[in-house]
Amino acid sequence: MQTITLGSTIESLVCDFLESHHLRLVCNNYRCRLGEIDLVMFDERSETLVFIEVRFRSSFSYGGATQSVDWKKQRKLRRAVLHYLQKNATAKQKARIDVIGVSTMDTDTSNPFGPLSFGVSKHEYREHLLIWTRNAIEEQ
Repeated sequence: MQTITLGSTIESLVCDFLESHHLRLVCNNYRCRLGEIDLVMFDERSETLVFIEVRFRSSFSYGGATQSVDWKKQRKLRRAVLHYLQKNATAKQKARIDVIGVSTMDTDTSNPFGPLSFGVSKHEYREHLLIWTRNAIEEQ
């Protein structure tokens, strides 16, 4: 039960952060037989549906939060996104998948993975460190 409460709290924090960056919540915790999408947001500036995978890590001992999205998780997420798009969007709808890794500010904030790459940004928000990777999972 604690894990579910923590997960909901972190997802709510990320949703608030994204809304402050001009994204609007469409739905959260979209589930289908193919997988789950934590947040579905709409970026009105680019008219893009943004599917957000939220990952939390309390330490970098086993890698950062964003690095925990392995190929299996990417495949499940991609399938769930395609399911959502087939049921809820037009054929011309632009979409992307982002990953936001969250850790507390008392975690060692030095980046053990080197400099941030293109499309990745680091934010401090409400005593948390957020690593936002845009277009984290691209079409194959």
